[in-house]
Amino acid sequence: MRVRGLALALSAVSSAGLWALVASWTPAAAAGDTNAAAQADMDNIPAEELQSFARAAREVFSVRQAYAPKVQAARSEIDASEHIVAAQKAMEAAIRREGMTVVRYNEILAAAQRNSVLAARIQELVDKAAAGK
Repeated sequence: MRVRGLALALSAVSSAGLWALVASWTPAAAAGDTNAAAQADMDNIPAEELQSFARAAREVFSVRQAYAPKVQAARSEIDASEHIVAAQKAMEAAIRREGMTVVRYNEILAAAQRNSVLAARIQELVDKAAAGK
C-alpha cells in the first residue's frame, strides 16, 4: 500500500532533515536557475515571511509525524484516507496560524526548491526555531 510506505518514511525522519523532507513533498521544480533568479526569489520574500514559513514548516512536519502512525495502522484505504484528510486540515490550520495562506506557503516552498540559497536560509530558520532561538 503506497500510503503505508509514506507513513513509514514519515515516521523515520528526524527534525534535522526537516527541510529536505518538506521540500521533497511537492513536485520537483525545474533545476538550473541562474544566480540572478535565485537572488530574485530571496528579494521577493520578506524576512518576516520566511520566519513564518519556517515555523509553519515545523508545524506541518509535526502534524505529519503525528498522523503517520495513524495512516500506517489504518485497516483500509478508506480509514487511511480519512486520516490523510484530517492531517491535511491540520496542516492547513498550522499554516494559517502563522499568518500565511496555503497558496503562499506552497509558493515559498516551490521557490526554495528552485533556489538552494533560499532553501539553506529556510533550513537555518527551521534549525533556530527548533533550538528555541
